Amino acid sequence: MFAAMTFREIHTIYLSELAPAYGAGEAQAITDLVFESLAGISKSGMTEHAKKKPDEKTLGLLLSSLEKIKSHIPVQHVIGFAWFYGMKFKVNEHVLIPRPETEELVLEAINYLKISPEKKVLDIGTGSGCIPISIKKNIPAVQITSVDISEDALQVAAENATVNNVEVGFRKRDFLHEE
Repeated sequence: MFAAMTFREIHTIYLSELAPAYGAGEAQAITDLVFESLAGISKSGMTEHAKKKPDEKTLGLLLSSLEKIKSHIPVQHVIGFAWFYGMKFKVNEHVLIPRPETEELVLEAINYLKISPEKKVLDIGTGSGCIPISIKKNIPAVQITSVDISEDALQVAAENATVNNVEVGFRKRDFLHEE
């Protein structure tokens, strides 16, 4: 049954199955993000692809992603990334999803560090590395050290630093129990 479905039909299923839990607007935003990320179909491109059928791999990705989202796995974890401060960051179950209000904190830090770029920055609980990477990208001269207790989180942060072409000193530390 699913193999004969068009992108539009799958899109409609997403909306109908997500709307009860997320509301119509959020269901639309999640659906658009998944389709663009996993199928390469933007919101505006849906008209062009509406009657087309996805290949088997894409169909499997879309259907399995819907089940994950319905089980309350965050869409960013499902698609594997989140946008933060204009950059794409890998995210998974080992890191928190960057929050929009954290972008405000980064903006404040950048504005402060522009006045005093010789300052050193310590980021505790780095997770995806979005804060130190965003600061370093905007103020390359600043020296940043980031710590996290999780080796898995540090690996994600290091990958994000590489992808975003910045160098940040990531260290595994239990900040609450280190001297």
